[in-house]
Amino acid sequence: MRERLGSAALQIEIGRLLTMRAARKLDDGDFARKEVSMAKIVVADALQQASDTGLQLCGARGYSKDTVLEWIYRYARQARLVDGASEVHAMVLARFLMEERDRFFAWDRSPSRKERPGRGHS
Repeated sequence: MRERLGSAALQIEIGRLLTMRAARKLDDGDFARKEVSMAKIVVADALQQASDTGLQLCGARGYSKDTVLEWIYRYARQARLVDGASEVHAMVLARFLMEERDRFFAWDRSPSRKERPGRGHS
């Protein structure tokens, strides 16, 4: 259970950082659809994971109507659909990555084995 708590905390922090990055780009007047999609996917998944972990810790009592955890658990599912399903955001993200693949993937920027200095055969 500690591993699940740690993983949930990690995902929440990643979501927070992605959200701040998207907000900074928007504040600067930049186009941030890719960053917004990244943040939405991670935050919705983190909320689902954290609420599921909380429910696991509390057992059946956590799902009763008189606890806030039951509301959070239902809200977490709804959050995955608000502003488009996470799968739609993943498709948006994939489109941006394909358009930016030459700048995004580090291995595309490195010289090929033949072009590396000191690799020539004389």
